[in-house]
Amino acid sequence: MKRLILLLCVLLNGCFTTRLTFQRGAPARLAEGWDGKLHHGAIYGLLELSDPVPIDEACPSGVAYAEQETTFVDGVVQSLAHNLYSPQSVWIYCVDAAPQASRGATP
Repeated sequence: MKRLILLLCVLLNGCFTTRLTFQRGAPARLAEGWDGKLHHGAIYGLLELSDPVPIDEACPSGVAYAEQETTFVDGVVQSLAHNLYSPQSVWIYCVDAAPQASRGATP
């Protein structure tokens, strides 16, 4: 019975990614500390258990894009918790100002 329940959790699990683009085509770098950091939710993700993601603080130079993903592991945890707990992984990419500054520099 336990194997059947585990098999159903794996088979009925769905992964998805939401990408929010703020500055299309801008050179981007991963924000420090935001490489898959967990964002905690409850009841199918309707309630936030952790604070909202502080994208302005993570990227003082501006946000290029952010991704919020329910990974396979997040989905298994969510299934085992009967959707009462809904973790999602978050990646934030900042506008990389270094390439722009190096273009104007003289060799």
